[in-house]
Amino acid sequence: MSRTKTAPQTGGKSLKRRLKDNWQLYAMLLVPVVLTIVYKYIPMYGIQIAFRDYKASKGFAGSEWVGLEWFFLFFSTLLFFICTIFKKVDRKSTRLNSSHI
Repeated sequence: MSRTKTAPQTGGKSLKRRLKDNWQLYAMLLVPVVLTIVYKYIPMYGIQIAFRDYKASKGFAGSEWVGLEWFFLFFSTLLFFICTIFKKVDRKSTRLNSSHI
């Protein structure tokens, strides 16, 4: 005896009729969908500014695409800054420690 799966029964109603019968559910679903699009997806367009040599006069589309150039510059400058601070701190602490010997 083999059992065959049957499609879920819709009661013979058309899609248009089901949408009309359950419009309140779709209206409630519309609010979180719109909020998700507005607060999660639209701001992603602005993320492009990190990868462009942005000029306000040219806007997003007119500014030159530079890729990760700004990130490399930022992290190399940050690394240089941190190394310089640690060198100064190391020199001062070495001088203080050697004066107490």
